[in-house]
Amino acid sequence: MKKVLWIIGPTGSGKTTISKQVASMAGVEFVSSGDIVRGLADSHKDLANGDLYYNDDVIMGAINDRINTTSNQVVIIDGVPRTDGQVGWISKNMSQYLWSVVYIDAPAVKRIKRLIKRSRDVYDKHDVILKRISKDDSNMAHIRDLCLETFAHDKVKFLESVVDGDTSSEVDRLITLLSMMEG
Repeated sequence: MKKVLWIIGPTGSGKTTISKQVASMAGVEFVSSGDIVRGLADSHKDLANGDLYYNDDVIMGAINDRINTTSNQVVIIDGVPRTDGQVGWISKNMSQYLWSVVYIDAPAVKRIKRLIKRSRDVYDKHDVILKRISKDDSNMAHIRDLCLETFAHDKVKFLESVVDGDTSSEVDRLITLLSMMEG
């Protein structure tokens, strides 16, 4: 039986950086939901009008396909669930894979600093960051609470990320969490 660790948290919390490091160290599969969404947008131009990000069936179906095609027994999924529909989709269609949901957070000031430094795309511009950080904070707090309501409380874990460039302590804590969950 495959085990899936769902890593969620607000934008800039360090979830991708930490997840990649843990996956590499633990020898498990890392799946970026952002990469999946961007790939779907590239291959489904008809869905790339902004609705794709919220098309839970398409996104979760692609993630489910990825889980089913990997030979790894442990998979770390970065960035989902982000919507009520995705939480429901996991509960309804992927409960056999629910190992745990880890909510990674960091102080807003540190997340803003990290996003400005990242400068990956137009969404990482100063004015856009300030607008989206507040909206994302409230959305992800809602998703965190919905996960607590939907899944067993012992399945939802919390990790504070200092996001100062050195994520070794967060990686160590997540590796420890993984080892405790395997028992």
